Amino acid sequence: MRKTSLGIVILTLLMSALGCSNRNVKATDEQLNQAQTHNAELQAQINDLQARLMESEGSRKNYQDSLRTLDSMIEQQDVLIKDLDMQVKKYQAQEPKQLSPAPLLPPVVAQTTPALSDNYQADYDKARGLFEKKSFKQAEAIYTALLQSEPDHKLASNCQYWLGECYYGQKQYETALAEFQRVFTYAKAPKADAAQLKIAVCYMQLKKYEEAREELNRLLSAYPSSEYVPRARALLDQLP
Repeated sequence: MRKTSLGIVILTLLMSALGCSNRNVKATDEQLNQAQTHNAELQAQINDLQARLMESEGSRKNYQDSLRTLDSMIEQQDVLIKDLDMQVKKYQAQEPKQLSPAPLLPPVVAQTTPALSDNYQADYDKARGLFEKKSFKQAEAIYTALLQSEPDHKLASNCQYWLGECYYGQKQYETALAEFQRVFTYAKAPKADAAQLKIAVCYMQLKKYEEAREELNRLLSAYPSSEYVPRARALLDQLP
């Protein structure tokens, strides 16, 4: 009788243990299923977030591409504006300017050789009088005519000198220089020292200061007693 009761007790305990075990297994399966379900939900959320992120990234890229396209269009527009501006300036430069009417000039009078008298001295004095009145052109014409008529006259070298003075009075310094130099082609030239001084002065007017200094020193050397020596020394002091 005791053995039977013990066996029943043992059997009861075994049955109870088996029941608890089955309940634990069921609890574990449910938790696993819940975890899997939750994991699946999380994965779905992750996939949704990734899709949204990719969509946002695509929108940002499109926005940046649009900006780059706009910048390129602005640069092209700037180039076009600059090109048009250059064409306008070029056209304006080529556009004929309205010129003011030219001033009326006095009619050109043909220069004729003056009629000379039979008296060389009288014509010479007449030319000198015109020179003193600063009628350089008229005096020049008479001196030229006298030199052509009698190149060996005793006053010819003087005519040559005053011809140089006529050109100097008209500020034609190159021509005056050549005429003064021709004074030395005459064997006797009373105004040689004066011509030497005026050669130096012509060089000064032409801003050829080294040549002027050389000619002034030549005057001091060749004509030490000339009345133009003080003038020559004063000019030497003025040279740069």
